[in-house]
Amino acid sequence: GYSLGEYVAACLSGVFSLEDALLLVARRAQLIQQQPRGSMIAVALSEEEIQPYLSEDVSLAAVNGSSACVLAGTYDAVERLERELKQQHIPFRPVETTHAFHSHMLAPLWQSMVDLTMQVKLHPPCIPCISNITGSWLTTEEATDPTYWARHMCQTVRFADGVECLLREPEKVLLETGPGQSLSAYVRQHPACAVGQMSLVYSTLPASYDRQSETAFLLTTLGKLWQAGVAIDWYGYYAAER
Repeated sequence: GYSLGEYVAACLSGVFSLEDALLLVARRAQLIQQQPRGSMIAVALSEEEIQPYLSEDVSLAAVNGSSACVLAGTYDAVERLERELKQQHIPFRPVETTHAFHSHMLAPLWQSMVDLTMQVKLHPPCIPCISNITGSWLTTEEATDPTYWARHMCQTVRFADGVECLLREPEKVLLETGPGQSLSAYVRQHPACAVGQMSLVYSTLPASYDRQSETAFLLTTLGKLWQAGVAIDWYGYYAAER
């Protein structure tokens, strides 16, 4: 689960119920909406190379790959940073967002998020899932600690580390669930992704430029998963058939 997607993964894993997950996500969004707005940009630099561009006003929001990071901060600070990157001919693109997610700008919400999470029941994960904070498997201690979910809101999404953790098991088939194929692309570009693993990375929906219908793309992916040896729940697939 990427960023907010970790709530989906944790819910599927049994950390919290669907009702509690919806409560957390909705209240979390309300808290964030009350904060000052900010900006985010994706920059084609490694985590090491991006360090000189960090400041009190600009945070490292995500590490998506070996040369793909996301920065977040105040409007003015990010605007100055964009001018600096242009002068240095460093590729970047703005991220469509209203707030500086996973940055220092959300730190004032720490205690409110802890208090909110304490209102729901937290359980150990029944299905292994990966932590955005550590880039490794989510532990029982982390999943059941309300302060973990406050940290999750403010700290860096370590997606590249999480991908490396998954790729250590070469027999795994990886499926991106959600719109687009950006996460799948990051997986294939990861240094730890062997040539044989690249053909086992799939997406459920087409890219924005793909003229193929979503239904046709989804069915093609389903066929590829079946060919790769994934056990398909055909009764579930046809459950709503008329």
